Amino acid sequence: MEGTIAIFVNPRGDVIATACDFEKSGFGGFTLEQAQKIRCRNRINREIVSAYASPDLADNIESYTCERIVDDLMRKGFKLIYKRVKDSSDAPKMEEPFCSCGQYDEGNCQCGVVDRGE
Repeated sequence: MEGTIAIFVNPRGDVIATACDFEKSGFGGFTLEQAQKIRCRNRINREIVSAYASPDLADNIESYTCERIVDDLMRKGFKLIYKRVKDSSDAPKMEEPFCSCGQYDEGNCQCGVVDRGE
């Protein structure tokens, strides 16, 4: 079962929101992977606004505005990481270290933000 997982982290490396998509349908002009990333991004935009805003605001804000908020956060150092899952053995495990740049290598990564699932 192929899918995409999206993880949104703040500049300190704290996970703010996650989303996943394992739908097997794409849409016109996009590969399955691209379609899954788009659906993940749309879901995560809403999750992030819900995490930071009051329920009254989060429930009444337009999708486009959510996307602009997330874009602004990313310009300020927040990161959106996509992980491709081709089968259950590819799924991230919390006991394995995870870094926000996806370059974790024996304790060293490009970003210096490592979550060891603690």
